Amino acid sequence: IPDAEINELKSKYHQKSPVWWYTCEMFLYGMLNCGLRSLDMEAMSKLGFFIRSLHLQLKQLHQQQSANFKKSFTVYRGQGMTKEDFQNLLDSKGGLLSFNNFLSTSMERKVGMEFVERTLQKNPDVVGVIFIMTIDQSKISTSNTPFAMIDEHSAIPS
Repeated sequence: IPDAEINELKSKYHQKSPVWWYTCEMFLYGMLNCGLRSLDMEAMSKLGFFIRSLHLQLKQLHQQQSANFKKSFTVYRGQGMTKEDFQNLLDSKGGLLSFNNFLSTSMERKVGMEFVERTLQKNPDVVGVIFIMTIDQSKISTSNTPFAMIDEHSAIPS
């Protein structure tokens, strides 16, 4: 982890929102999701303050935006997977799929495709995957799984 990123996080953490830091191009996103995916208790305990803050902000945003989610809608997530993980995904076709991390998605398929393309350019050994998810608020426990449109809070301009 570059010292400059750690120093920036220490000195400016309270000037930005947890969603902003999560979407910022620095170590936090990768470390958090890697720790959550692998259930790395050490990483999760070190990032516990941030996990709580991010979840709380998403929950608050969801409450503010919930009137906008009356109908079901589709979102797209592009990501790279190892060939082994991709084969496991194929083997479980038709079964339940669970994610152990925060998911960033887009309502535009093109954005998901661009993410896959960038991932494949960085690492040609992975398999590019687009997850197409239909979100139906009436079937989700938002107390455990809040979702929100974060465009206005993101470090990445939309």
